[in-house]
Amino acid sequence: MIICRNPSSPLCLPSPVVTIGSFDGVHIGHRAIIERLGAIASDIGGTVTLITLYPHPRKVLGLDNDGFYLLSSLEEKERLLEDAGIEVLVELEFTRQFGMLSSEDFVRGIVHGIIGARHVIVGYNHHFGHDRKGDYHSLAALGQELGFGVTELDKQDMEGEKVSSTTVREALLRGDTATATAYMGHPYLFIGQVSKGVMTVSDPLKLVPPPGRYHASTINGDKIIEITPYRTILCDMPDGKQTLWVS
Repeated sequence: MIICRNPSSPLCLPSPVVTIGSFDGVHIGHRAIIERLGAIASDIGGTVTLITLYPHPRKVLGLDNDGFYLLSSLEEKERLLEDAGIEVLVELEFTRQFGMLSSEDFVRGIVHGIIGARHVIVGYNHHFGHDRKGDYHSLAALGQELGFGVTELDKQDMEGEKVSSTTVREALLRGDTATATAYMGHPYLFIGQVSKGVMTVSDPLKLVPPPGRYHASTINGDKIIEITPYRTILCDMPDGKQTLWVS
């Protein structure tokens, strides 16, 4: 996967098929979008491309951050998106100034001007741009003018409940890692530094399940780990950067 951070000139990609969003946790709804990207890209010889923002806009704008957690650090998201089939990841730094960009200017300047989108796919009820005024209908109108197609996917349901990053967070906060794994389509990912058998979760917004013992898969095989009340994970792993998949 190629990562492009804050590009300022056209990327000149072959027929980019693009989606836009946070994709926090890369759950099964996100994967449905990526699968559709891949199908269209395969048909037209295009490039599977995703635009995401960092840090999360809610963190920068201070919007209702009490009790708000992220499922993925930027590094974890990159790993999950590559595994899901994204070929080019465009990471745009979100600042207060960037947040003032209108949805039309975002589409004209970035989606069309820099990315050169051939087709854009958005999820059900997706909004973007300043005050979230951009939606499927405004995007489709701009696509007709600028020469790219637009597809909106239906909402993805699982056992009668809308699957979203919020539903995954709620399951993890209950310690229900089995449900979270089902909603995400993969175990819960931690990438962090281990020292003397302890992984420290440094990002204060990274969601950590309640203290307790959990099953995890690691490069060294399956293990039982213990999450402590201090946002640390006790794990029998060598020192250095390590990966845990908690299920």
